[in-house]
Amino acid sequence: MKKSILAALALSALLVSGCGSDPTSDIADATGLTKDQAGAVLTQLKGVGVTKFDGVSTLDKGKGYYYVQDEKYGRVFFGVKDGKLVSIENQQGVKVYASDQKISDLADVTLTDAQVAEYQVIAQDAVKNKLKAPSTADFDNLKVVKSKDGSVLISGTVDAQNSFGAKLRRGFMVTVDANKQVSSVNFL
Repeated sequence: MKKSILAALALSALLVSGCGSDPTSDIADATGLTKDQAGAVLTQLKGVGVTKFDGVSTLDKGKGYYYVQDEKYGRVFFGVKDGKLVSIENQQGVKVYASDQKISDLADVTLTDAQVAEYQVIAQDAVKNKLKAPSTADFDNLKVVKSKDGSVLISGTVDAQNSFGAKLRRGFMVTVDANKQVSSVNFL
C-alpha cells in the first residue's frame, strides 16, 4: 500500500513538473511544423539560452508568432514563417535571433521583473532631478531595454509642471551603466 502511494506521488510530481513532456512535440503541435522543423526551432531556442519550458502558447497563429514561458527568462517569443524559424526575442522585445543568425544570448539582454522595476525607479529619480516641479511628475509608457554591454536604456513620458505651473508632457531617455549609475538623461 505504501509503495503504491509513493509511486502515485512520484508519477504526479513528474507530470506536474513537466518532466514527461516533449518540447519538440509541443512546438510541432502549436506551430504545425514537422518534428524535424520543430527540432530545429528547439535547437535555436536552446542556443540563445532558453532553459526549461512547459508547453508553447500561440500569440498570433496567422502571423506565426508563438512564445514559451521559460523558467529563467520569462516569456520568450519566436516567429515562424514557411516552416522556418525567423526570429526570437525576449519579453522586453529585444531580438536575440534573426535572419538565421544568433544575435546574442538571452542572459546578455534580459532583465527580471524586479530589475525592470529597479531601473524604472532609477530613471524616474534621474528625470525628477531635472524637473522644475518634481513632485508633480506622472510617468507613463516606461520601456526598459538592456544592451549587450550591460547598460540599460529607459524611455518613457513624464507629465510635470513647468515654471509657469502648466503641466506639459515630455518624452525622455535615461541611460544607466552596468554599475547602475545614471550616465545620461535626455528629454525628447
